[in-house]
Amino acid sequence: MKEQNNITQSNKTAIDLHVAEYNALTTRCTYIMTIHLVVLAALITWLTVMGSIIDTKPDWFKWVIIFGGQTFAIISAMFSYGYYKIIQYLETVLIPMICSLTKINNFWRYQSFVAQNRIKGFTAWELSGLVFDITVIVWASLSVTNWTAVELFGFFLNVSLLLVYCHRLYNAIKVRLIIKRAVSSFPQN
Repeated sequence: MKEQNNITQSNKTAIDLHVAEYNALTTRCTYIMTIHLVVLAALITWLTVMGSIIDTKPDWFKWVIIFGGQTFAIISAMFSYGYYKIIQYLETVLIPMICSLTKINNFWRYQSFVAQNRIKGFTAWELSGLVFDITVIVWASLSVTNWTAVELFGFFLNVSLLLVYCHRLYNAIKVRLIIKRAVSSFPQN
């Protein structure tokens, strides 16, 4: 390519290092997605096992089940946030840096394509997790006939975890929207 003839040796070395960084970060994204899927499978297993033994446990045990489910949800939101932060770095720092060294703007555009086609706000999986959490807490609250100290502790603990989950989810969505805005401003030659 004609553009490659203008790349100096120092730029070529820098490009090679940036490509290696890109490869390392996309590998990390693959690991994050794989572990995320394992966490989601563990959540389904947790809910299945706990749902089958809930009738044999005291009433306060439902708060333990919800606590476990919310812990999985928070971990899931943290993985999403980590994934989106890597993509944000790739799209807003690394790729523009390589573009400035190569003077070529139209490569590694898949994430840009994905970001431009994402919806604004919640995705289906984000909204479903939030709605599920709220529904379960409301259900558990309505099913309590005698509010003991343990029941109140479980309720407030799980509402607190719901707020943590909302915060983590908000951060992931915010980063995703930053990526969408950033890639829409890239030159497309």
